[in-house]
Amino acid sequence: GEPAAGDRVAARGHLEAGKAALAAGAVEHGLGCLRHACAEADACRDPALLARSLVALGTALVHAVRGRDEEGAAVLHEAVAAAEAAGHREVLVSALRELAYTDVQAGRRASVEGLLMRAGQLANSDPEHAAILAVRGMNCSDMGDYPGALAALQASAERAERCGDRRQTAYSLSLLARARLLRGELSEAARALDECLGFVESERWLALLPFPEALRGEIDLQHGDTARAAERFERSFALACELQDPCWEGLAARNLGLLHRARGQVASARSWMEEARVRCTRVPDRYVWLQGHVLDTAIQLDLDDGEPERTPQLIRALGALAARTEMRELVVRGLAHAARIGEPGALASARMLAGQIDNPMLTALLADS
Repeated sequence: GEPAAGDRVAARGHLEAGKAALAAGAVEHGLGCLRHACAEADACRDPALLARSLVALGTALVHAVRGRDEEGAAVLHEAVAAAEAAGHREVLVSALRELAYTDVQAGRRASVEGLLMRAGQLANSDPEHAAILAVRGMNCSDMGDYPGALAALQASAERAERCGDRRQTAYSLSLLARARLLRGELSEAARALDECLGFVESERWLALLPFPEALRGEIDLQHGDTARAAERFERSFALACELQDPCWEGLAARNLGLLHRARGQVASARSWMEEARVRCTRVPDRYVWLQGHVLDTAIQLDLDDGEPERTPQLIRALGALAARTEMRELVVRGLAHAARIGEPGALASARMLAGQIDNPMLTALLADS
């Protein structure tokens, strides 16, 4: 592109054009505009404008493009520095929160809480607190801290609703529903998802839709409504593929595997599980919780179907991933699977660790083991 002239008006124009393009789904064009905005703001030595442009670019790289989280995190680190230099509180809050989000996705737990604490201390409005609480709730849920997750996500949804931020409300409700579903609280999960899907519809927020739709179908499946579940899973999978979102593709493929299993189609259930594993790990910056969740289900089905040949290898992979990223519930589930293939001491370890996790489903799983 043309060299930056250090034109403040051009920088602002590129920033607005970039945001508009991204909102319309023109991702590459939007990113190009935001890179221009950063270059112009840098050239005209306007630290506040630079901070705003960097946080917009970093956020777009993390949310709009798969496989660009590392670049996004690097840009967000620059945004933090620029916002501190400019004394720009609002941008600093956004940059810290988005950095925490990338760390949650990657399972870098050590840095998450510090970033969120700082963001929380600086935040002074409902929209800011709602967004921070959602990231905290997601992190708690991934780590198996359900009381922490439910409290943060409930508070996030309430604050978002109070200030009329319907997208944030929908997002927080989807994560709240996931935690409820993992705890086997189906009616609470369904209530949160139906509310979430209402907001997603009214906002026409297609980028989020595959997630609540896949979760809602899982509840239909547990209630024995395979036709409705199939409809939801297929819609979720098709849209996720269109969005090229490996996370949602992996979740929808996993759920299609469960559907085929429920219909007694063992071979196609296995191939959907394989599909789920491949899809959710096809980019380097994968969401580690989803990767673990899919592995856990794949192992479960292998064990139930008496297909033990590759199971030990999958159990080791799950154990290593869950331990490295502090996903305590998945550590316990991995040990429960290991106990099923006769690993000595695995069940005792699982029961001991499960004592620290408040999830009735986990208690039931280990009681049956």
